[in-house]
Amino acid sequence: MEKAYLEFGIEGLKSQTGKAKHPGKGNHLSGLHLKKNKTREEELELENLKLKVEVARLKKGYQVKGVGSKKEYVTIKDLNTKS
Repeated sequence: MEKAYLEFGIEGLKSQTGKAKHPGKGNHLSGLHLKKNKTREEELELENLKLKVEVARLKKGYQVKGVGSKKEYVTIKDLNTKS
């Protein structure tokens, strides 16, 4: 903290939590799920992103069941995924 103060003064003491270190280089889709009026292209990008996340989770061996505070992570190691 002292180093930040010496280097940047009072501005160096302000919290940097949640702030991008490189503006413009963050995930441009991060707030897309909150946007109310999405274009068709934005809807498809969001769906594609959700599917990529699901595939990554399956590769790691778990699924997410439920939503919000009732969300649980279920390992699929022992489950038979074929019907």
